[in-house]
Amino acid sequence: PFSLSVPPGSLLSLLGPSGCGKTTTLRIIAGFEHPDTGAVRINGADVTRQAPRLRSIGMVFQNYSLFPHLNVHENVAFGLTMRKEPRRLVDQRVGEMLDLVQLPGFESRYPRELSGGQQQRVALARALITRPSILLLDEPLGALDKNLRESMQFELRRIQRQLGITSVLVTHDQEEALTMSDVVAVMHEGRIVQAGAPREIYERPNTRFVSEFLGTSNVFRGIVSGSDDHGVSTVTLEQGDARIRVSGTHPQGASIMVAVRPERIGFADSAVADRNSLPVRITGHVFRGGYHAYETQTVGADQRIFVHCLAADDHRIRQVGDGCFVVWPTTATVTLADGS
Repeated sequence: PFSLSVPPGSLLSLLGPSGCGKTTTLRIIAGFEHPDTGAVRINGADVTRQAPRLRSIGMVFQNYSLFPHLNVHENVAFGLTMRKEPRRLVDQRVGEMLDLVQLPGFESRYPRELSGGQQQRVALARALITRPSILLLDEPLGALDKNLRESMQFELRRIQRQLGITSVLVTHDQEEALTMSDVVAVMHEGRIVQAGAPREIYERPNTRFVSEFLGTSNVFRGIVSGSDDHGVSTVTLEQGDARIRVSGTHPQGASIMVAVRPERIGFADSAVADRNSLPVRITGHVFRGGYHAYETQTVGADQRIFVHCLAADDHRIRQVGDGCFVVWPTTATVTLADGS
């Protein structure tokens, strides 16, 4: 069972591990594969059995798929040339597309004379020149190095917004999906397990899979031991007898699973009254440029807790073996639906 609706003019990312069905879904939308059941509708029209060339779709592939024997002008013009459009119109539209992707003056170059980022821009221009209703992007930045990939993320997003074209992006890169999308649909084993705005998906995951797939996450299991009048429940953790507070009223005695992002956790030398506080010992520390990543272990239990602290001038670097407390606000704890 699979159902997906893409808001007009938005960019939706299909995000998930290899083999979860992302590319199959994209190929069904494009018409390269036919679904056994169900329908594909574009602008309300059923195109399930329609040939790909009739669906008004532009597609950009990971390996660019440029024609090596054609120059940039001929590659970009290919869709209009196949339609036998007038030469003047073709030349005009090629110029517009190369301006859009910031490659004016590259008309006579061949793919072998271009960098990876330039080839990707040419592939994008070729996909857009026919003014498709939908743009499909199949891991379009996967072959680029990190710096160029990050730059192209912004560039692709700028072009998509400028044109207002409805787009579907397939990626297994969490950062790419969060950076570029209006909507992220997380896939697992052929199903969409959660869909929503990037910040919502990241900050309020509904399952352990989503929580852990979208970056590092600290997951705790426990039993609800009580609730107060302010909508806060107390949970006794399975790992030791430690207790934490979570938002929401839950039945007493219920098994529960919660998650906390490492950047929402900080350090203190003693327990903090209005926050969740657990005694830990530092077991690992690495510097990652923008932040310090710590691995800690709760005292008296085998619960690992990861902490990410910004590399600010006033950050006090903790040493492996140090004892301290990890602290975080109740609101940072997210209850996962698959906890029972």
